[in-house]
Amino acid sequence: MIGRQSDVEITLGDVKTTALYDTGAQTSLISSRWIRENKLSEEVRETEELLEAKDLELKAANGTKLPFTGWILLPLRMEDWNKDAIMNVPFLITEDEISKPIIGTNVIDDRRVGVIWHGLCTKRLKLILRIF
Repeated sequence: MIGRQSDVEITLGDVKTTALYDTGAQTSLISSRWIRENKLSEEVRETEELLEAKDLELKAANGTKLPFTGWILLPLRMEDWNKDAIMNVPFLITEDEISKPIIGTNVIDDRRVGVIWHGLCTKRLKLILRIF
């Protein structure tokens, strides 16, 4: 990697943390380990709720498979947002060891146009995942 990572301070649910702001990621990701360690109470959901296809395969930028076990809808707040601005974000859950949550373009694009709306991210994730 050239340069430093684009880390941002966020709050997921009630947990303040650092996330990677990744303009190359089409979806937001979180590890099952991070969910367990931070004792999140939100429901882990089956991917079939988002997709009709059961055999979905995601790949990282380097072409390696990125296994995921489901998804979770988490309220996200960024430090530079208005204190009342919250976006409910669908995160794909991976068993891979990622050190921090990854904020993908399903959030970044909505944020650029100022959209803070609860249903939009889930609909956009369905569309992105269908493309693959």
